[in-house]
Amino acid sequence: MEINSVENMLEWLKVEPRTKGWDAIVAYDRAKTNTVLRQEYIGRFSTDDYLPPVTVEITDTTIDTQKEFIVKYVFDSPSLSFPGANLQNSKAQLDIKVVGGTHLTYTKAKGDLTWAISAIALEDALNGPKLSAEVDLLVNPGVVSSAGQVEIKIDKGVDYKLTYVDTPHLQRVAGERIRQIFSILPEKQTTYVLNQLEFKPDQFLKPKDFLIRTHNKEGSGSRLLAGEGKGEGAVLLLVTMEGGKNGDMPATNKDLRYLLPDGRSATVLLRHEIIKEKIIVDGMRLMNQYPIEFKYTPIVQNGSFYGIRAREGGVGGRW
Repeated sequence: MEINSVENMLEWLKVEPRTKGWDAIVAYDRAKTNTVLRQEYIGRFSTDDYLPPVTVEITDTTIDTQKEFIVKYVFDSPSLSFPGANLQNSKAQLDIKVVGGTHLTYTKAKGDLTWAISAIALEDALNGPKLSAEVDLLVNPGVVSSAGQVEIKIDKGVDYKLTYVDTPHLQRVAGERIRQIFSILPEKQTTYVLNQLEFKPDQFLKPKDFLIRTHNKEGSGSRLLAGEGKGEGAVLLLVTMEGGKNGDMPATNKDLRYLLPDGRSATVLLRHEIIKEKIIVDGMRLMNQYPIEFKYTPIVQNGSFYGIRAREGGVGGRW
């Protein structure tokens, strides 16, 4: 596999436009995403927006001699990984650690009416179980406002499992019960912000629509570094600016280069037309000091846009 260096990335960008028709593509890594989630979760403890401790009875209709109680389970912040994710069907593996609470197991003999405690487990951050699920990375499908957010909703996943027991069936029974509790909580408690797009009315770049996708690093053909597992990946934000239209979606991971060079945590690609029209040309028009329209000639070399040459307008008689 090719070394995913900044230099190799720049050589790749020189060949042809790489944004697939999107006005911008933003990539940021899993570790930074998890840091954002954790910081937001910690900040919620001064409000009523964090996940409250969960106390619930968990019963399995196929087993009438055993039932479980989880008492005041405290959940840590969500953590994301992207094993096997592809760009057309982007899913995230969501894991939430239990960092406090008590797990009680009750049993009884067949036909008895009396339950007895058969096991007690005190959960903590070191040995507590984990709640896991497969979750779509959700986005705001409408127009991006000054409060536009890229969000993950932890009650919208599938295949929830709580690893407080070894049996996969019972893990799913417990996981589904937790999901049901999450589903009736206020939306603000189960919504986590991955990214936020804000803009001022007079700025040149105004995001309008965006999609969120996951990009698996190994699946894209990029080598894994020491300490990186198969779940290593990037979160991609595919952005359409005001007045633009959505681009094309790569069919598989391998149809798009992994956009985070080794040792880097974020990449921003802007479509060359956006750079030309929304940054250079609009900037020149704003600077124009003469009562005539600013006009220019694009500079193209080897079929690629390199800049513009002003023909009319200017600042103090010159550019």
